[in-house]
Amino acid sequence: MTRPHMPGRIKLAVLFLNMAQNGGVLLCDEFKRPITFSEICDGEIHFDHTPPLKLRFFNKETQKYEPHANDPDFIKVTSVEGHSFRTNKKRGLYHGDQTQIAHNRRLQENCADHNAAMLAKARGEKIERKKKGRKVKSRGFQTNKDGKWKKPLHGPAVRRNT
Repeated sequence: MTRPHMPGRIKLAVLFLNMAQNGGVLLCDEFKRPITFSEICDGEIHFDHTPPLKLRFFNKETQKYEPHANDPDFIKVTSVEGHSFRTNKKRGLYHGDQTQIAHNRRLQENCADHNAAMLAKARGEKIERKKKGRKVKSRGFQTNKDGKWKKPLHGPAVRRNT
């Protein structure tokens, strides 16, 4: 499941699509600022897959993503900082791509564990449950049974008879 190469014609199509959507101006999708020609020539722009490839459906028979990894409609032009921000940082209500990928992986693992447990239950097998963790031991009430003094419910403390 390696990322397929993005040909130059796809990158060019993404640039033209971005310009067509923004009235002839090439804008960074994350910060909505114009991208200069020198940034393009110096390689200071990135092409960001939206949604990320790891969150797309991957057909194991055809070995392709759905939508296709190099579909220009699902690739955005961003600056280097914008791509890093989108990948790693929380954006308002949305988390970065890496956080979403990790969350999706945890959900798939939990779902697989649950489905395996339900199949075992249907076959009548004993289900081993994961322990939630060790319970914190309570300290109980503090007592001083060996002390010299005792406190009755009402009244002052009195000396114990030893």
